[in-house]
Amino acid sequence: LYEDENDNFNYEKGKYTIMPFSWNDKAKTLTIGNRQGEFHAMLRKRTITVVVVNQATGTGLELSKTFTTIHYSGKTITIGMN
Repeated sequence: LYEDENDNFNYEKGKYTIMPFSWNDKAKTLTIGNRQGEFHAMLRKRTITVVVVNQATGTGLELSKTFTTIHYSGKTITIGMN
């Protein structure tokens, strides 16, 4: 996930963040890696809702029974999605 201030060219000066996401299909785990970079108004903590999508569910939170809420503060976190 890439994020910057969205209203100027400070990203050209390195003012942005990247949060790497990776999915392990065999283990059914999602890893969000260490946040890289920073900028003045960035969120230091965020809540992320992950929805498992398949043919029967996942077209919206109210239709899916398989979702997980993650509280992310910039450090690597791995979540099981069984």
